[in-house]
Amino acid sequence: MAKDLLLEIGTEEIPAGFMPAALENLKSLAGYILNRNLVQFDEGRVTTMGTPRRLVLHISGVAEQQEDKQNKIMGPPLKVAEDGHGHYTPAALGFAKSQGIAADDLQIFPDPKGERLGVIKIVRGRAVKEILPEILPEIIRGLSFPKSMRWGTGAFCFVRPIHWILALFGADKIEFEVAGIRSGNQSYGHRFLSPEPFRVRYLTSLEEELERRFVIVNPDTRKQLIEQQIQQVISRSNRDYKVLEDKELLETVNYLVEYPMALFGYFDPEYLELPREVLINAMREHQRYFCVEYKNGDLCPAFIAISNMPDNHNGLIRQGNERVLKARLADAQFFYQEDLKKPLLERLEGLKGMTYQQDLGTYYDKARRIEELAEYIAQKLNLNTEVEIVKRAARLCKCDLLTEMVGEFPKLQGVMGREYARRSGEKEEVAQAIAEHYLPRFAGDILPQTPAGAILSIADKLDTIAGCFGIGLIPSGSQDPYALRRQALGTLQILLDRGVHLRLDKLVRYALGILRIRIERSPERVEKEILELFRQRLSYWFEAQGYRTELCNAILGAGFMDVVEAKLRLGALLELSRMPDFDSLVVAFKRVSRIVPDSLPPGEIDTERLVEPAERELYQQFVKVKQRVIAQKDAHQYLAALQELAALRPFVDRFFDEVFVMVEDEVQRNNRLLLLAQITEAFSGLADLSRLPG
Repeated sequence: MAKDLLLEIGTEEIPAGFMPAALENLKSLAGYILNRNLVQFDEGRVTTMGTPRRLVLHISGVAEQQEDKQNKIMGPPLKVAEDGHGHYTPAALGFAKSQGIAADDLQIFPDPKGERLGVIKIVRGRAVKEILPEILPEIIRGLSFPKSMRWGTGAFCFVRPIHWILALFGADKIEFEVAGIRSGNQSYGHRFLSPEPFRVRYLTSLEEELERRFVIVNPDTRKQLIEQQIQQVISRSNRDYKVLEDKELLETVNYLVEYPMALFGYFDPEYLELPREVLINAMREHQRYFCVEYKNGDLCPAFIAISNMPDNHNGLIRQGNERVLKARLADAQFFYQEDLKKPLLERLEGLKGMTYQQDLGTYYDKARRIEELAEYIAQKLNLNTEVEIVKRAARLCKCDLLTEMVGEFPKLQGVMGREYARRSGEKEEVAQAIAEHYLPRFAGDILPQTPAGAILSIADKLDTIAGCFGIGLIPSGSQDPYALRRQALGTLQILLDRGVHLRLDKLVRYALGILRIRIERSPERVEKEILELFRQRLSYWFEAQGYRTELCNAILGAGFMDVVEAKLRLGALLELSRMPDFDSLVVAFKRVSRIVPDSLPPGEIDTERLVEPAERELYQQFVKVKQRVIAQKDAHQYLAALQELAALRPFVDRFFDEVFVMVEDEVQRNNRLLLLAQITEAFSGLADLSRLPG
């Protein structure tokens, strides 16, 4: 008979950002360990729940008995175990005796070094209740977190100190010890509203009892409750208000509370004179408050806080939140007013004393490199009207790092640069480019909307990538402290979004040239490494958009320096792959590419030596389409070019059926290989079909 398994790990407050991954880790780790221990369970009914103070695991349909296990025990080789007459030798008899079986029960098993004698023994499964005291501690110890800590005198590490462990198998208590904490059948309610322990009999009992004790343990239920409460307090306060939607903040506050209570608060309208982003950052990032807008989209002097308990003391919790926010906004207002006393350009010299990276110089050096690279990109794009804008924006783009506001609110870098540039009398295009040069900042973020902003963003990212690779700071595994993968992907997204035909190799080479006095590694090797990073990121991006891996490999294998062109070719190959005989086409042209040697001498096809009808026909058909394919490639009409080449397939098939290529006559052999080489060359720059399966 199957039972439910319930595990609750009670801790001090776990950081909200750790919780989603921790619950997923708990679910997968528990399933893995149970499977490894041959414990059957209902894999579709493994659930995890949690609050800042607890991680809960519930598994339904857990078997009461382990599955039996077969152990294969190998003995001596057969040639040693038997004599020449088919009788067992002392080696075989001794092995049988050591295993407690009769010699007649020995079996013969295959082995890489020859057949061997052996025996299969059945190890009977133990009662699951007996092995859970071994399994559950392993699950707890196996949980991983971005940061863990030790406490007390032990060596055990966990995200936060453990205060209690609840472990039930059915109605039975499972007893074990982790980090000096004995497991039991007790849990605890809300830290302040119901701190006393209580007994738990099963999962439903746990959820019901916790709710009575001011804990909503199911995160989905808790999130829905928060959303409902937000709408309720908005409706009660003012029907002209609406909450600024923020799913990321909702996810965060959901794991900051056990018993959510939405509170509506106000701040002094005088702070609305601060830039919108400053107000949002102060409320969202520092206080975890939801911002409130009027229906027209303007911010109003109000916020919604999610408390961890009801405000039952004449609004003291609300008043406390209002006081804290007032102090934060007063600081922001002071910083803003102080920063405005100095034009942005006057801060440029101060960047000379601000180190960007020890080997790559100061932020002043970086700004100068960005300026030179941005000017090069603008000229390559024939955007002569943007040159002075991007140069000016590049000079100023890092100046806001020296402002009081960015020092206090680091996430506002770029945003404050735009605001201070405007207040300093800079052109709007310059101010906007300063803000946009950090975009995209994260996955799913918006891209630069202006030409100058896009150019500046590419220049900044390329300088960072080239500099870090140049001094050996290369991403490896999960280690990427300078976010170079994200910088590379951001560069590709901007190029694709704006549809500009810039060659990556030339951009990288120019960026490395600017950095030449600061890097000691071989520029050729560094360029190769950087381009490989771009290839990996481009492949990742294409696959994330739904393109099949094999199609991406074929396109990138034919070149990706112009990423816009690569995307067009990928779309064309996708259309071609939907043809009914696409697989046959791939096989045919893979035969063509594989038979052509790398060392084929250059030359022209001698038509007089095309003696077989099949090779003459293939040559004539190829000549017909060759110039059209070249013209279509130049016009970026890649589907038409691929279709022209695809039409050669029946002639290629006939060629291989009727013509023997590798004849003894070297001149004749090379003439035929040259014909195939030219067909392969026609595909060059379109797709490397040799990378496709088939």
